[in-house]
Amino acid sequence: MKKKKIAALGLVFLSVCMAGLIGNFNKVKSAQPVDEMAFFEQWGAVLKDDSDDIKTEPYALPNPDENTIIVPKSEVDQTIEFYKLQDITDAEAKVKAEEYAKKRNALYHEAVLSGFDVTDSELNDFLENQKQFLAEAENSAQANAMIDGFGDEDAYWEYEWYVYKKNLPIMKYREFLQEQYYQENNISADKKIEGDTLILGGNFDDYYEAYQQSLLNKYTFEIQ
Repeated sequence: MKKKKIAALGLVFLSVCMAGLIGNFNKVKSAQPVDEMAFFEQWGAVLKDDSDDIKTEPYALPNPDENTIIVPKSEVDQTIEFYKLQDITDAEAKVKAEEYAKKRNALYHEAVLSGFDVTDSELNDFLENQKQFLAEAENSAQANAMIDGFGDEDAYWEYEWYVYKKNLPIMKYREFLQEQYYQENNISADKKIEGDTLILGGNFDDYYEAYQQSLLNKYTFEIQ
């Protein structure tokens, strides 16, 4: 019997190979309106189809003397499908996907060089915490559509284990950059609680986006 689906909107955000990619769902201007439930179910199917590729993705330690970053073609292809599901042109989807995958892999490169990594134990604990959180959350329609597309909850979480093998070092690195940003701009604890207070013409999200763009200029990339 099929396991009970995790009823949680947050599952949608965990179900993407690249951290933050779902956040672009509302930013993409498609030629025609996109059926949200159909989108998430189709995206779940894409993830399922590509779930074996991520298990063979190499996680070699970056070389600090190497200026070329290898971007897995499977990652780019998957992201192209994400954008194509939103009814934008194939050409535009390719441009957006390549840029996103380059940024993600550059961030991983920088994170590991800066000493941020993840153990199997950390991965297991993180995903168990996510399961518990998501099981108690509301607004399950998108999550259920995703699970329907993926087809199997256990297989989904196995897939996420490999996703977060790269994502967690990036997340740790982002937290480090954010704390560094707060310190350099003398943002107090109370202002942190309020969110990314505007300072020096922009907030941390603006800074982080600019930083990612700078990595595109810092490195050369090979998609293979």
